Parts: sequence; structure tokens; C-alpha cells
Amino acid sequence: MLKTFVKSNKLTFKELYTIFFAITLMAICTYFLNIPNSFCFGGISGLCIAISGAIGFGAPATMSSVINIILLFVGFIFLGKSFGLKTTIATLVLSAELAVFERFIPLAHTLSTEPLMEMIFSVVLHAVAAAVLFNVQASSGGSDIIAMIIKKYTSVKDIGKALMICDSIVVISCYFIFGMEAGMFSTMGMFIKVFMIDSVMENFNLCKYFTIITTKPEEIAEFISTELKRGSTQMEAKGSFTDQGKTVIFTVLGKRQAIKLQTMVKTIDPNAFTMITNTSEVMGKGFRDIL
Repeated sequence: MLKTFVKSNKLTFKELYTIFFAITLMAICTYFLNIPNSFCFGGISGLCIAISGAIGFGAPATMSSVINIILLFVGFIFLGKSFGLKTTIATLVLSAELAVFERFIPLAHTLSTEPLMEMIFSVVLHAVAAAVLFNVQASSGGSDIIAMIIKKYTSVKDIGKALMICDSIVVISCYFIFGMEAGMFSTMGMFIKVFMIDSVMENFNLCKYFTIITTKPEEIAEFISTELKRGSTQMEAKGSFTDQGKTVIFTVLGKRQAIKLQTMVKTIDPNAFTMITNTSEVMGKGFRDIL
């Protein structure tokens, strides 16, 4: 039944396992690191920590689960079917895991006496988890849903700005509820988290873009095609210094393939001029789907 459901919704088991892995990391960060330290880096979990601290009662994990599920229904109402199965699964799994942690692993204090170390661990793990989700075109729901609604119904058309608005409100409230120290930790964590998500995502999708100027294009193109199983594009050119006809070869490869091509180009044509550029946004056949 699960296999049929996944196939009918165009969701692969690899994507499903990836979502479970990323959400588990987020749940661990939220319950074991953020809640005991009153870290509010943004998002619904941060909002619930702030609300719980303001009213003096209520479990943030339970509150987060309830709000996430409510936002899930709000998302379907305001965003329609395009809202996405992946976000639905992620939201439900996150709510379930937080409920399990709260029920079977009650916390009376922080894991250590070093809040800075716990903040770093929380930010790093959360950033990795968020990057993994975004890499499979999913999200953890929560404030992402609010940001998507803001983007759709207001003049704010950048999802990043909408998310920053939501997170900033939560972080600012932390100063008034938990004091200056917790507020400063939360502010630092929010900015590091944003930076790390971008960095991790770039490394996930990092490819090498080759521009090779050579007089032996046939051998190089053959190696790219037969050995590396990649395509290439050629363009005729002429050297302005030598006035000699040359061919420019364009191709995009993975990091391991790039090392092989670098070595082979030196062997085939020692006089070839090669430019290699890092790129993390490659869409098309053999790479990411065209959006």
C-alpha cells in the first residue's frame, strides 16, 4: 500500500528516507537543544518556545505539533494542491517525533553547561537538515507555510525575505521574554543558520563547469562521452594572438569526473587552455529537473 501511495504521488523512496532523516535532525535540535536553552532562531518551534516562556506554562513541543498541524490545513486552504505532499509528510513526521520525545524522554535541564556549544550544534544540525529538505524540493512546514502565504498574498515576492520577516519577529520577542543573553544567542543563531543553509546546499549540488580551448576537440569530446558518460558542446573559435583556428568545448561534470577530465586534457593536448568554474545551479538532463 505504501509503495503504491508513494508511486502515485511521484515520490521516490529515496526522497521519503531523506525527508525522514532531515526531519529527525530537526526534531532532535528543537527538543534537546533549543527548548532547554530557550533558543528562538525563528520558525514555529522558536515561536512556541517564546510563547511558552511568556505565558509561563505549556510544553513547547506539544504546542509546536498542534500549530504545525493547523498550519498544514491552512496551507492546503490558501495554497492549494501545489502546497505539496513532501511538506505534508515532513510536518506530520516532525509533530509525531516531538510528541514521542516529550512523552518518553522528559527533560528537566540542558544537556550541558555550555550554551554556546549547544547553540553551535543546534545551528549546524538544523542547517544541514533544512538544506537536505530544500535539496529534494521539500520543507519542514511551519513558518515556511506562513512565508509562502505572505509571498502569494502580499507585495513581498521573495520567499527568503518572507522567511526572514517571520524569523525576525520570533527572535526579537526572545529579547523581551528570556532576556538579553538568550536574545543574542538567538540572533547569532538565526544569521549563522541562514548562511549555513546556503553553503550546505551549494556543496550538495556543486559541479565543475569546464571551458576548454583546444586544437584536439575530437579526442577530448570522445573521452567526455565514452568514459565520463556526459555530453559536451563545441563552438568554433580563432586565437587572436596566433590567428589559429581552435575549438571551445563546454561541459559540466561532477567533482570526481572533473579530476579525470583535467588529467586527460593535459595528456591529449598539453597546450589546451582550460577554465574551471564552480557552479551549484545546473538544471537539465542528467542534473536537476528544470523547474
